[in-house]
Amino acid sequence: MSIECLNVLDASLKEKLAIVKESILSMGDISYKGVQSQFETEEEKITIYNLLPGLEEAEVVVKKEKGKDKSHAYIIKNGLLAKISENSLNQLLNDLNIVVALIENGDFQTIKALDIIPKEIKEILQTIDRISTKESIKRIDLLYQKYCLTIKQLRQIQAENLYFQMYSQKLSR
Repeated sequence: MSIECLNVLDASLKEKLAIVKESILSMGDISYKGVQSQFETEEEKITIYNLLPGLEEAEVVVKKEKGKDKSHAYIIKNGLLAKISENSLNQLLNDLNIVVALIENGDFQTIKALDIIPKEIKEILQTIDRISTKESIKRIDLLYQKYCLTIKQLRQIQAENLYFQMYSQKLSR
């Protein structure tokens, strides 16, 4: 696992990350499966995932060069980034789609047993949390961080409500 400072990213990508954060702060409606932003140029396609369940405080960035099959995936948190494998990224996105489908179908019991964050990503986030400092965080980043924590708390309340509804339905039968 290699963790680096956000400064290793090119200026264009850092600008895209800032634009996405600013636009999220003004959104009125956030989907449970987070926010996905895409930027495409002649050379590359960049996809940025924000506010994913369980990863509210982190961004996942996928950068794919056109004409090549290989893509690079990163997880970014507190000004630090680490590469993640395509396998972990695909597992995360597939599990997230499963959870959203289960919620839409009202299958709350299965959701309780699911753990959608792959082991590799959990380990990276734990390491970042141990070594990160928040001294150099900009104002927009601080606002965004507070927003992410609020979304995380809201989702926890929503989950409690879903479990309450599930048990209420069982008792009424």
